[in-house]
Amino acid sequence: MPAQFASTLKALSAGAISMTPGAAIRNIQAWEAHLGSIEVSGVKGLLANLGRLRRLLEAEVLDGAAIGRLMLTLAAETGRIAGRVEGKRAGSVQELAGALETAAVEKV
Repeated sequence: MPAQFASTLKALSAGAISMTPGAAIRNIQAWEAHLGSIEVSGVKGLLANLGRLRRLLEAEVLDGAAIGRLMLTLAAETGRIAGRVEGKRAGSVQELAGALETAAVEKV
């Protein structure tokens, strides 16, 4: 899991726009696989929205505005989940929420 945080943060810090759809989809799939076994309130909604984002990225024509809006939603959901996570991971989850928000603003 720490490797997943690191790779996602690195990709988002380089700019979400610079990620290829394929790279973003692979990252989302890794998160979906990991989060499927997590039992924290809010994770099911986060998974549903990750699936929506993946489908937007799989489209033949990308809708940047819709992707940006969904990333803002994911940032908010991730931030709420950070409050429910204990220990060092809470800080990592909060950092991820901030990176998603920054990337979403870039998209919108």
